Amino acid sequence: MSRSSAAPGATGKSRATSTSRRSGSTSGVYIVCFNPERADKDRKDREAILEKLGKKLGRGSVKGHIFAAFLALYLSAMLRRRLDELWQREHPDAPPAEPPRP
Repeated sequence: MSRSSAAPGATGKSRATSTSRRSGSTSGVYIVCFNPERADKDRKDREAILEKLGKKLGRGSVKGHIFAAFLALYLSAMLRRRLDELWQREHPDAPPAEPPRP
């Protein structure tokens, strides 16, 4: 049994096609709708995101951004280790901290 209905906000320009897919013991029918207005909005949103990322990368080198990200991770790990050492020094009877995450 297959039923097709228009998506909310769909215009008369929309096309609806249905396809079914079986997965394990369950099966379902999926209704796929194409809305040209929504597709245009999604395309513009993606372009805006790419433009914003391009400007952000343009302010500095890619190598600089990667270095800054790894430096932040390294400093975070070192701070966590140092805080664990200080905690153990202040509370010698406490169980040891969990091992560092890979």
